[in-house]
Amino acid sequence: MSYFILEQIFLVSIGVMIYMIVRTLPRVNGFDLAQEKEKKKGPTLQFKQEWVDVLDKHFIASLEKTLRRMKVWVMKLDNYVSRNLERVSPKRNGEKENQPNIFEDKGQSFEEHSNNSKEE
Repeated sequence: MSYFILEQIFLVSIGVMIYMIVRTLPRVNGFDLAQEKEKKKGPTLQFKQEWVDVLDKHFIASLEKTLRRMKVWVMKLDNYVSRNLERVSPKRNGEKENQPNIFEDKGQSFEEHSNNSKEE
């Protein structure tokens, strides 16, 4: 158990040191990496990035259009299935509409229910 506690203290201290180094990094002068990247970039990379942006916009637009079309197809399929389920419903197959529902509780006990069914 003592090794575990020592290991945790060691890892926390390394984390604190890394935090302090990262925090002081912006104060150090002479590391303008952003300016160096812009100098190296040149016109060719910027031209390529514009094409990537254009392609990205076209891809997003086509993806959005495709997803909307798929949504419409799913809604049409849902309507088709609903219509077919209505055709298969018990009312259309010649069964009685007023069949007793065994799950309804009319407040009758089992004995009252059996007496009522014998009278019918």
